[in-house]
Amino acid sequence: MISIGLPGRIIPGIVADRWTGPVNLLIVVIFTTAVVIFLWFALVSQAGLYVFSALYGLSGGGIQSLYPAMLSALSPDPETRGTRMGIGFLITSLAVLSSPPIAGVLITEGHGNFMYAQLWAGISMLIGCVLLLCARIVKTGLVLKVKM
Repeated sequence: MISIGLPGRIIPGIVADRWTGPVNLLIVVIFTTAVVIFLWFALVSQAGLYVFSALYGLSGGGIQSLYPAMLSALSPDPETRGTRMGIGFLITSLAVLSSPPIAGVLITEGHGNFMYAQLWAGISMLIGCVLLLCARIVKTGLVLKVKM
């Protein structure tokens, strides 16, 4: 998983720097990750699990590497970037700490079936994508060709 996640961490940063900006690319990466999570439902073989793991590793790595850059891009004042990044990581830490127990309860409620946890993960990703899209619209308006 680490070997496939490495290009997923490096390549999005290069693309964001040269062409799209971290916010725009992160919106696409989060949406792609949500689609990959929903495709998890269709797995019926071990080969499918390998493909899912590779795709999720690539997209998940992109989220991890673009998140700090996105926080910085959304903060207009360089003096407040550190504070805003700290708050962003605090909010993220709450999600990271609470999601595994929530997933465990959902798997238990599903009697060992991962369907509820998969739905939780996919819907959470979509909500995050919509919230980031809203933040981008607040920052730039409805202009599409803005490198942000």
